[in-house]
Amino acid sequence: MDNILENIPDKREDKNTTSLKFKKDMINFLGEDYKDKTCLEIGAHRGYTTRTLSFLFNKVISCEISSEMINFSKKLNSDRTNIDNIQMNVYEDKWNFSNIDVAFIDCNHEYNSVMSDIKNSIELVGRGQQLILIFDDYGLDNPWRGVKEAVTDYLSLPNFNIIKTIGEPKGSDCRPGKILKDVEGIICLYESF
Repeated sequence: MDNILENIPDKREDKNTTSLKFKKDMINFLGEDYKDKTCLEIGAHRGYTTRTLSFLFNKVISCEISSEMINFSKKLNSDRTNIDNIQMNVYEDKWNFSNIDVAFIDCNHEYNSVMSDIKNSIELVGRGQQLILIFDDYGLDNPWRGVKEAVTDYLSLPNFNIIKTIGEPKGSDCRPGKILKDVEGIICLYESF
């Protein structure tokens, strides 16, 4: 695990990434079980989490709107050959992805945007299939409705459930200037009927 996280900053050093605890918990949860699978990352920023995902999956499709951030990620991950960097606006462009096993959602944390990310992700799932969804900043204390509220609304569906909490605990100051109102991240399972 240490080699995967070598030279990767903690959220306390870069507020726009996940904490090292989040990444370690995600590594422990996914383990070796996803080495032949594909992860769709929605919102890559500098590519620190992208790098972690590239060790856990056969393929990572990393979506980011900023060409500057994509270039940073490409440089950071130049030794990784299983990352497809796609420049797109995930809220305006059509999602043309297939055979996605996991969706890592860490883009715009406003309620409507998260609802859109979830909807677009689960629409990629074929009948009788499952999708793991990983959310960052679930417990972020925003002045607006965000990740937690969007996930809570989807939890009303019988086929959408939280299966694991990950990352820093409620009350943590892992993001400078903010205290988590709940856990940093969650992992959900969606099953298509």
